[in-house]
Amino acid sequence: TPGVRSTPEMIDATTPFLREARQLLSERELKGLARDLRQTVPDLARLNRSQMPLLEQQSLFASCMNEVFLPFVETPIPDPDFPEHDGRLVREDAGSALTGLSGESRTGDANGQAFRVMGRSGGQQAIATGEDGEELLMSLPSDNTGVRPARDEEKGRPDFRPRVPCETQEPPNMNAPKGQVGEGKPLKSAEELLKDPRVRELAEARLRRLFGQDPNSRGIVPFAGPEGD
Repeated sequence: TPGVRSTPEMIDATTPFLREARQLLSERELKGLARDLRQTVPDLARLNRSQMPLLEQQSLFASCMNEVFLPFVETPIPDPDFPEHDGRLVREDAGSALTGLSGESRTGDANGQAFRVMGRSGGQQAIATGEDGEELLMSLPSDNTGVRPARDEEKGRPDFRPRVPCETQEPPNMNAPKGQVGEGKPLKSAEELLKDPRVRELAEARLRRLFGQDPNSRGIVPFAGPEGD
């Protein structure tokens, strides 16, 4: 039969492979290696079981990236106030916020790096009230015509829901409405501020925290009002 006639050629072709396979399965090769690795099999099984929580978190993270984050960074940003930037993608515009960090390590002293977060850009100054009631000073290149995004006084801050999977949450909405400018008030001069004893007490307290001791021991004179009180 054809099978019997081709048997000698098949034996001649497979003999080198069988010779190598026999050596591979010998005590010096895979047989000895399998015996040495037998002790690690239970440890590997326990490792696989212990990684289940990590793999579940990785799966949730991957779903968040695919369903929310990656579509979000491809979202165009409507910017009617600056038409030249209107329609830029989030991933294209996000790096602009890091521009001021490029010179962070260029200035400093023995106390560390000096990182300046505010630069004078114009003669218009404004004060914004923070969530804790603190006053934040800002400098504007021109008159303030509005604020974007407008704060929704009814809804307030969005709910923080750490127990809700990221992949099921809505992506951030970049269509920010414009709000009206609040009622302004004139800034007080340095002389007017020094008349307020609370301002002097606050400044002296900050100096004490800065130097870690009484300011007079370092040659620091407590603030006095314009009349020297």
